[in-house]
Amino acid sequence: MLEQLKLRKQKRNNQIMVTNFLLMFKKIMNHNHPFLAALQMILWKSSH
Repeated sequence: MLEQLKLRKQKRNNQIMVTNFLLMFKKIMNHNHPFLAALQMILWKSSH
């Protein structure tokens, strides 16, 4: 039970990290880049 809770928390932390990374990346790119969109899709798929 506790193990499952830890795993869920870890997953959420990973998602927060990915989101923060994407936001930072978006700021750097500062425009809708096809590469960014593809990367976002890959990251989104791997985190779900």
